[in-house]
Amino acid sequence: MIESAANICIKAIDPQNPGGATDDAMRKNIDLTITQPLKLPASPPLAQLVDFSLLREVHKDLGIAGRK
Repeated sequence: MIESAANICIKAIDPQNPGGATDDAMRKNIDLTITQPLKLPASPPLAQLVDFSLLREVHKDLGIAGRK
């Protein structure tokens, strides 16, 4: 199960943002992996599913220009 989840999440990673993903990529990924399979009327808000605040803090500390 973990391997399958990782394979899905890896597709959303932005190569220009080490370890992170753009909001658009995350929305598409959530739509394909959660909203559509579960036949939800709408996708859950990103803020309820993803928190990149620690990653952004590490990027800042390391001088990596990650995307917002």
